[in-house]
Amino acid sequence: MDIIVVTDTAVVKEYFKPIEKSKTYRIRICPCANMKEELHREVQKFLVYVDINSYTTEKRDQTLKYLSKIPSLVYGIIDARGVLKDTASLFHSGASDYLGKNMKRIDARRLRRVIAFASVKESSAPEGTDRRRLSLPEPYISSGKDWRGVKTGQEYTFYLMFAELDNQTALKNQFSDVQLNIAVNKFKSFIERMVASEHGRIWIWDEFGGLILFPYSGTSFGVVITCMRIILSRKLFSVEELNFKKLVSYRITLHIGNTVYRQRGETGTIISSSINTIFHLGKKYVKPGNFYMTAKLYRNLPQKVKKIFRPAGSFEGHEIMRMRLPE
Repeated sequence: MDIIVVTDTAVVKEYFKPIEKSKTYRIRICPCANMKEELHREVQKFLVYVDINSYTTEKRDQTLKYLSKIPSLVYGIIDARGVLKDTASLFHSGASDYLGKNMKRIDARRLRRVIAFASVKESSAPEGTDRRRLSLPEPYISSGKDWRGVKTGQEYTFYLMFAELDNQTALKNQFSDVQLNIAVNKFKSFIERMVASEHGRIWIWDEFGGLILFPYSGTSFGVVITCMRIILSRKLFSVEELNFKKLVSYRITLHIGNTVYRQRGETGTIISSSINTIFHLGKKYVKPGNFYMTAKLYRNLPQKVKKIFRPAGSFEGHEIMRMRLPE
């Protein structure tokens, strides 16, 4: 596979030294002025890294917009100076990797993860996901495509996502209370940004994680793809946002079911089997660093998304599926 590196800076070429002798990947350097001509070729065969610091501010914004509009293009952004503040928006626009000021080497293992991430992104296309309707054993009560029609005190069907940091005892021993609080808040902000494109809303938050609600209209599977993206973004979060040398571990669980909706902070009196299921599954069953979902979600997924999951046993009457992680 060809790795095209778009840059006018000699230093950036050094990022790819670990794979210069690879038989799987071939590095090609492309001057920024020739990028569009290069990308007019068969982009499905390329993995493109663009050195955004080689452009002026105006050209940089134009280039990012241009990249986001090329169908099937698998691309990453190199930002050695860290000028881009909202890195999560790059992934929302279609990027598959980001190399910031703390990440100046790329090896074959990372490239495999990037390609796996890109395949997940491709799986989220409307043809495979947004035109299907989920079949639930109990009646669903549409909460809509966003929050405009959701009223406090009424029952609706929601996607329920549980996300929590792993190794909590070790984290408490490793960091001071202030440092730990900063890390947890950054994790919370990271989750908020990642779920925003699907109108996800943090609903209940404990010390290290919590429950996120997504409206359900019966026609979209974007929430499943979002959870997959979050799992595949662990290294990015660890290095770029927390500046940790070790990979931070967190786990995710996804379920669907009914609950009465109340404003955040007023959820203490809610009784819901769906909420009990998602919390029990997330806290008692999911292995660290993994993404599990209940089978009634899995059964209705497109085949190209289904093949990424494997059976993971049963829990409290629910068959469970586990996402295969990249090696």
